[in-house]
Amino acid sequence: MTTYRLIILLIATLLAGCALQPPTKKPNATILDNTSGQWVTPQTLPEKLAKADYVIVGELHNSHKMRDDLINTLKTLRHNNQLDALVIDALKPRSEPTTHSYLEQLNSAHSALADHFRPIVIWAEQNNVTLIGAATPKEQFNNLKTPEGQHWLKQQTKGALTADKEKELTQILENVHPTAKMPPSKSSFMLSAQQLHDYLSARTLASAGDQSVLITRAFHARKDLGVSPYLHKLKPGVSIVTLLMIEPMNGEDVSQEDINSMKKQYDYIWVQKNEPNLLIAPVDQNKPMEN
Repeated sequence: MTTYRLIILLIATLLAGCALQPPTKKPNATILDNTSGQWVTPQTLPEKLAKADYVIVGELHNSHKMRDDLINTLKTLRHNNQLDALVIDALKPRSEPTTHSYLEQLNSAHSALADHFRPIVIWAEQNNVTLIGAATPKEQFNNLKTPEGQHWLKQQTKGALTADKEKELTQILENVHPTAKMPPSKSSFMLSAQQLHDYLSARTLASAGDQSVLITRAFHARKDLGVSPYLHKLKPGVSIVTLLMIEPMNGEDVSQEDINSMKKQYDYIWVQKNEPNLLIAPVDQNKPMEN
């Protein structure tokens, strides 16, 4: 799988609503700590995540096993009093008048989406973890079609991304439609929609307070182009850790080249692979794995 294909897959997954497929078989999982260059274990990860004020988890997988691995990580954080709130952007905010409970939402959702999130929601509710839906309301996107909506968004997000980063984000979004060159108006709207979602997610996290975890789609978890820059703008000085959970696509293992291309985008990359010992650490290979 080339780097270009992986980027396109990330964005396509993002814009398509990240439709989930049936779970895959249960291969091994390995976590690359990009802050140290070491491979770490699931048992070690919670201790590292707990050092941050906020954790942003980006999912690019269809695996029930990886879902359960995430729940186990959340359980450890909660057991150690290091998790107070769980934000999920696949769920509608309960503040909306017509919104049902989170489990009722899932009952009417796509079966794969419901199967993925139902165990997470049940666990959070049974363990008194504050659960917050953060899906962007449709009317908020519609407001972007007005000059007033665009002006408001620019005021809220000003300075979160540099001009170069905005250009990079625009180019990535345009690559989703390689067969046709988008008109400037559509390209601008896609950029605004992306920024709106990430800004509102950051605002929800900021309101939830420290020791909060956001579960989102892979691209939204990027340190440079996702939710993090907006959260830093809202709460300067906070520490944020990003975790990507990814599995093989089309039967191909996530390659060393793919991992190298994402090292600066996520603090931790949790890779589920088809066979053990096929993925080599892209940095100092003499460093031992943590126990």
